[in-house]
Amino acid sequence: MRSPSSPVFLALADVLISALVVAPLVVAYWRGTWQVVDAHLVPLVGDSLSGWLSFAFGIIVHLVFALLQPLLNLAPLRPRATFLVLSRAYTALFGIACVNCWRGVWKVLDHELGITPMADAASFAGALLALALTRTLRNVSAPPFVVALDDAVNYFKFPTAFRTRISPAENGCRQIETKDSEAPYRQHRRSLFARAGRASWYALRYGVDCIISVVVIGTLVVVVWRGAWYLLDRLLFPEKPEWSAWGSLVLGYSITIFVFSLQIPAQVLCARLKHSFLRLVTADTFIFLSFCGTVNVWRGVWNLLNLFLLPDLPLMSNWLTHVVSLLVLMLLHCSNSILVRGVWLDGEEKKGACVVFPVLYIRHYSKKQHMGENHGTPSEEEMQTVKQGDAVHPLMSNHHHRSQDMKTSHREKEEGSSQVRRDSPHAPLTPDVTREIIIARTT
Repeated sequence: MRSPSSPVFLALADVLISALVVAPLVVAYWRGTWQVVDAHLVPLVGDSLSGWLSFAFGIIVHLVFALLQPLLNLAPLRPRATFLVLSRAYTALFGIACVNCWRGVWKVLDHELGITPMADAASFAGALLALALTRTLRNVSAPPFVVALDDAVNYFKFPTAFRTRISPAENGCRQIETKDSEAPYRQHRRSLFARAGRASWYALRYGVDCIISVVVIGTLVVVVWRGAWYLLDRLLFPEKPEWSAWGSLVLGYSITIFVFSLQIPAQVLCARLKHSFLRLVTADTFIFLSFCGTVNVWRGVWNLLNLFLLPDLPLMSNWLTHVVSLLVLMLLHCSNSILVRGVWLDGEEKKGACVVFPVLYIRHYSKKQHMGENHGTPSEEEMQTVKQGDAVHPLMSNHHHRSQDMKTSHREKEEGSSQVRRDSPHAPLTPDVTREIIIARTT
């Protein structure tokens, strides 16, 4: 019988926590925040203008946080209480901005394109194709296939589409070593004006990267979700709201179970595919299948909350789900799961890791605790090792480690046998052996 700390039990526990705890709480938060904005903003400015205002507010806040990443990542982790207050305030404001950004795009499309079967299907197919061609289809993922933890390390960091960076090493200076001293010193190879121009160029590139990531890729993701949601409204018991909500929930969790059960075969298949294009197509197909489950889970939970949670007091129901869900997620240390930030590229990881969903909760903290007990507080580099090591699916970890050990032992045997052959008196005089003999005799 397997131990409760075995990889199988830990992986199963993470999947259950993501699907049954984190995902419903994230959906409840989004539902409450979205409908609170509807209740307070629409009566003031109208439905159409409220969409544009939501879009402007969400985009501005998102861009500001994206542009300020280099500065926010320098925030000290001590004192801990101060960092907790500032980081959770960041999450709360960013969460409101994300919901408003999505709501804005959604409402603007409702008024500009209309809500018709042809418009919904065309926008859904077009945005889905654009994401696939730009290798950004995986950004449609959400809980239960994603869990974002509230780790202090890199709390404010998220990737952009082109991975543009602003670093001092790029601003026209380099490090060289001298014969007189082992310590490097900086030698400026350009004038002050040239270095300032170069720094401005990198800053401009980073700004353009942030705009493309937030405005272009982010909008395409919303269009895909909107099209899929409206298509389900028409196809799944359109005349019976309760049946439609329960049908989405059952269908969503059924697909979720099916996709998680296929994760190991999909990882093995992607690892064995030699051609990068075939691996990318396989990963995108798997991601799209998980998206079908995700959008159904979200639609089912959202509509069931509308039907059964204080239906006679909708405003109180919305505020309740907004506040309580956020507080519970913060207590669970995974409130960043409410955020839609960063651009992740399809097939970015090596081999089969591109189809491993980032659903790490118990495994992450158990490994972090283990590192802390053995080595003290884990450093940033060690935590990055934790995240990279978890890219291998836990149910395949034993096979992965055995294969690595076999490769290491095989390499050591080859090195040992080559050394024996080289030291043998009957070994042929190859150029390498001849060179070693000459050097040994001359010294």
